[in-house]
Amino acid sequence: MPLETPVPFAHHAAIFSASQIEELSAVFADVLAGAGGKRYTGLGLKQLLARSALQPLFALMEDLMEVPHAMRAMAFRKTVAANWFVPAHQDRSIPVPFNKCPPNFSNLTRKRGQAGEEDHYQAEAPLEFLNQMRNFRIFIDPCTESDGPMEVLAETESMGRLTKAEIAEVEKSRVWKPLLGHAGDVAIFCPLTVHRSARAARPTGRRVIQVECAPGGLAEAMAL
Repeated sequence: MPLETPVPFAHHAAIFSASQIEELSAVFADVLAGAGGKRYTGLGLKQLLARSALQPLFALMEDLMEVPHAMRAMAFRKTVAANWFVPAHQDRSIPVPFNKCPPNFSNLTRKRGQAGEEDHYQAEAPLEFLNQMRNFRIFIDPCTESDGPMEVLAETESMGRLTKAEIAEVEKSRVWKPLLGHAGDVAIFCPLTVHRSARAARPTGRRVIQVECAPGGLAEAMAL
C-alpha cells in the first residue's frame, strides 16, 4: 500500500541484480566523453523506462506512491574529463509539456539539450508538488567517499524554498551525509532536500541513473 506522504529519504541495498546492472550499463554508451551525463525526457525517457532491467525500480516507486509518474531521468558519469562540482541547492524545476507554466508554477525556461538530448521546457513547481516528488538514484557502480558522492542535509526538505543565503546558514548547523553504496543499491530523496556533489578525489568513472517521479494523480491534476 503506497504511503500517504512518502518518506523523505531512504537507502535500499541490492535492489538490482548484477545482470540488471550490466544491462543498465549500456545506457552510458550514449553519454558523450567529457559530457558528464545525459538527460532523458519525452520519447527518450519512454525508451529508457521500457528497459526490462528497470523493473525493480518500478516496484519501489509503487511502494511509495499511487500510479507513479516519471518526469525525467539522468545518467551521470564522473570521469577525469568530467569531474564536476555542484554547490548546495534544492531541485525545484521539473519538465513541463508546453511553453507555458501550469497553474502555480513559475520561472519557465527552455532547456536546450546537448548532443543526443531533446530540448524541453521546465518550470519551478509549487511546494505541494515537490513535497510529494521523489528522486530515485540507482548505483551502477560502487560509491565511496573518494568518488565525489552526492551529499544531503537531512530534514531540510521540511524548510520549504530556501535562498542561497539561507542554504549557507543551514550548512553551518548541519552535517553533510554522503550517499554511499554498492552497485545495485538505490537511494531515494525528496528534491527539496538540500544536496551537493564534490569533485571526485579518485575519478574512476562512477555511474548513476536518476529518475524523478511524482504521484500520477498529482501530475495529471497539474497537466504534466
